[in-house]
Amino acid sequence: MTQYVDDLNIDGTGKVTPARYDATADTWMMDGSNYVKNPSGNWIPAQGTESGDTKVSVVGAKNIEIGTINVGTSAIEIKVGETPLASRKRVLLRVMGDDAVFIGKANTVTISNGFPIMPGETFVFDLESTVRLYAVASSTQKLSIIETN
Repeated sequence: MTQYVDDLNIDGTGKVTPARYDATADTWMMDGSNYVKNPSGNWIPAQGTESGDTKVSVVGAKNIEIGTINVGTSAIEIKVGETPLASRKRVLLRVMGDDAVFIGKANTVTISNGFPIMPGETFVFDLESTVRLYAVASSTQKLSIIETN
């Protein structure tokens, strides 16, 4: 049996997993973007700094690129600089604006078919170096990016 406590889901084994209620679908959805798994295997809220930034540890990266892009109503490729980091394997994204940014795998992504990342959320993509990511929003939003390989 699953039990819900505030915004955490306690599964049948007693482990706490992140969840959120989707009122449109009238169901609980897994939501790992603001939770991290601790060494004991339990999901806990991500720790932040006094400014609200999320603490991120990048372990084992050969190179790292950090930057921001302005995401607007036309799809834009998610990358730091002119090209994505060579052999990039991980992309961390954080919406710094006040509205959602929608992510997709092609420059045809829209706010209707993209995956939403909400304001203040940090999201991590582990991907092959040839995979491109694109973003779009309903109004201009700042998106912080970390690329690693």
